[in-house]
Amino acid sequence: MTDLTHTVLDGFGIVGFDDVECEYTGRNTIGVTYRKGGPAGTILAVLALSYDGAGNVTRVTRKQ
Repeated sequence: MTDLTHTVLDGFGIVGFDDVECEYTGRNTIGVTYRKGGPAGTILAVLALSYDGAGNVTRVTRKQ
């Protein structure tokens, strides 16, 4: 994982996941769902990512 990924996960307290599903628009990741119990498991957290006009991440919001 990258330093940014560690910072985001530590900040949102997402632990114990064993599955990560990403949602994209073009090349940008716009959503990340973390589950325990594989792809059909329990959702632990959902993150939404926002971007500026240059394609830089400007905000990460925990939705669940």
